[in-house]
Amino acid sequence: MKKIIFIFTFSLVFLILLDLFFDNYTLTFPIQIKIKSPIQKREIIKKIIVANKNKEIRKQNKNSQISLYKNVSSSKLDDIIKKIKELESNSGRAPSGHHRFCQNLGMINEVGYGALNGFCFKDEEEQNQTLKNWFTKRLEVEKLTLEESLCFYNIGLKVKDCQYVKNFFSLKI
Repeated sequence: MKKIIFIFTFSLVFLILLDLFFDNYTLTFPIQIKIKSPIQKREIIKKIIVANKNKEIRKQNKNSQISLYKNVSSSKLDDIIKKIKELESNSGRAPSGHHRFCQNLGMINEVGYGALNGFCFKDEEEQNQTLKNWFTKRLEVEKLTLEESLCFYNIGLKVKDCQYVKNFFSLKI
């Protein structure tokens, strides 16, 4: 038992001394990379992460293009997109949110599509076409109702009623 206490105490003292050492000294390697400010470093890392995620999602979207379906009218899809923009980002006017993150990167996402994954679109045309394809697939291929599609879009569940649907239909656009 005394050996265990000794080893524990010795380890704890060693860790404290190691911590104090690195508080005062740093290890340097022969190659040093200097970045002017940490904000720029974070911005570059964010751009790289978003670009990689966007590439993956664009590959998936190219493989599942469904613009061949004709039953859902284009004007109906445009109305759906307008309301989603209003709900997700106040049509791009909200002071904060994922759309501002994308805006800072020179991209766009006013519809909340893939926001949890940091997804941004290169332009509004790509954003609108992706949403049209997404809703066309749900309404035409999967035969979901508009209400089920909206709930699935917002909370990931194919249910007939959710708060998002109530908010959607309360909008007068």
